[in-house]
Amino acid sequence: MQPVTRCVRLLGARGFASHAKAHVHMPETAMFTNNATHRFERKGWEYSAYMGMLGGPIVLYLGLTNAPETDSEVFAREEALAKRAAD
Repeated sequence: MQPVTRCVRLLGARGFASHAKAHVHMPETAMFTNNATHRFERKGWEYSAYMGMLGGPIVLYLGLTNAPETDSEVFAREEALAKRAAD
C-alpha cells in the first residue's frame, strides 16, 4: 500500500481553483535584517487606527454637544424675556 500524500492549504480569496495565498488583513511588521534577526517597525497604519479609536468618540461627543438651538428654545426664551420686561 502506497502512502497518500495530501496537500493541505488555506483557501485563497478566490476559492479552490486559485493558488493564491490566503488574504491577510494586517501587514507583516517583522522585517528580516541582513544577519537574520527580526526588527519590528511600525508601518504607519497603527497610528491612524489608534487616532481613530481615541479621537472618534471625542469628535462624536463634540459634534453632539454642539447642536444648534432649535426654534422652540429661541421663541421660549424671547417670550420669557418679553414677559419679564412687561412685568
